[in-house]
Amino acid sequence: MFSEFKNNDEFIIFESGVSNSKCTNSLEFKRELNLLTNTIETNLDKTIVYFSTCSIYNPSKNKWSYVLHNRKLEELIILSK
Repeated sequence: MFSEFKNNDEFIIFESGVSNSKCTNSLEFKRELNLLTNTIETNLDKTIVYFSTCSIYNPSKNKWSYVLHNRKLEELIILSK
């Protein structure tokens, strides 16, 4: 699906991060935050496509550390533009 973006320098597909929705490890969250922050800072002219989580909309999960982390990263991307 994203193969058409492979050679498109206008976008960065950011899919490197915390994948376990039950993760509570702050070091993992920090690692992803640092990676995303660096990616944004070094690519200000590009559009970041970030894979978050659908759990943001699930009332039974939207207070999980993982979900809150994803929301924080979404906000970081939005504020970077």
